[in-house]
Amino acid sequence: GDFEHSSDGVDLATFHSAKGLEWPNIVIAGLEEGLVPIRANDLEERRLLYVAVSRAQHKLHLTWARTREQRGVKQTREPSPWLALIAASIRNPGEVPQELTSQYLAEARNALELDLEDAVAGRNQRLTSWIDKTARARRIDPSALLPKGLISKVAEQFPTSLSELAEVTGLGETRLRRVGPEILKVIASNEPEAT
Repeated sequence: GDFEHSSDGVDLATFHSAKGLEWPNIVIAGLEEGLVPIRANDLEERRLLYVAVSRAQHKLHLTWARTREQRGVKQTREPSPWLALIAASIRNPGEVPQELTSQYLAEARNALELDLEDAVAGRNQRLTSWIDKTARARRIDPSALLPKGLISKVAEQFPTSLSELAEVTGLGETRLRRVGPEILKVIASNEPEAT
């Protein structure tokens, strides 16, 4: 969503809605096992954490709760395994100078960006392969499924709903209903598309 920036307020955003926006200071709460990541070794989870971490211009604060009440039951929580990895990479456990903090944020962005680039390349390959295979099977022009110029855009933006896919591609409602669910399934899969 759109946020109106004001020096007098706080913006509360999900990882998804923060995409493309930046703030001077970011607090990421809920970095607990089972929340971030929801599923271990999930590339989408890593991508979303990258989106959240990379929104900080100057300061990044990461938090987790030792206990959390869920459905009236108090539960003990463990920190996200990714939080331990981030903490282990900090070179100076004492007061971290501003330069080191900025350098750490840049290094964290770069490391997560490499995983993001691999994920984008995988989605691009799966989508291209699916389009070729499906167009041959249906005996239609591949652009009837998704124009070639939109493949990389879809792979990069990674829409997760038909409305997001419509926003990214500009496809009409009829084509969205016809092929949109298939496109979303292909890019959400971590399995290579058979050719």
